[in-house]
Amino acid sequence: DGLPLELVASDPRLCLARAWLALDLGEPAAAERWANATTAADDGRPLLEGGATVASGVAMLRATLAYRAGDLGTAEELGAEAVELEDLPDSTWRAVALATLGSARHFRGAPSDRVIPVLEQAVGSAQAGANSMAVLRAQGALAAATFGAGDLDGARRWVAAADALRSEQSLD
Repeated sequence: DGLPLELVASDPRLCLARAWLALDLGEPAAAERWANATTAADDGRPLLEGGATVASGVAMLRATLAYRAGDLGTAEELGAEAVELEDLPDSTWRAVALATLGSARHFRGAPSDRVIPVLEQAVGSAQAGANSMAVLRAQGALAAATFGAGDLDGARRWVAAADALRSEQSLD
């Protein structure tokens, strides 16, 4: 807020940061406006940390917006796009894309073999402290998906893992 609007609007990295902040503050319309500003300002410069590209960051943001709004079809589509764009295996953002994709697939009724591996990859690719909310979402969806597949012990393990993460990182 302390930066001149022209400076923020001319830098896709700052626009993307504003978009994620708006999302986290529960302002989806503002997040979408800043996502549009990010795309308009994208001049190909790399992100300093986080996602592989500005485009992957925008796809993840929009996938998350759609997921939170209950538009699971769009969340799945944009989540798949974000996973494709975010192809660096050590990216701190890849877990976010995978968690959104897997969760959207699960809640749209996809078979467990199209859901569980994606969500397990989200949990496995996360970096400690960097992707906690994505991991928590993936673990919750894994609990539901494994339960739906008839694996009660697996569901219990995922619930316990999610509860431990919630407790360790004060994600109440």
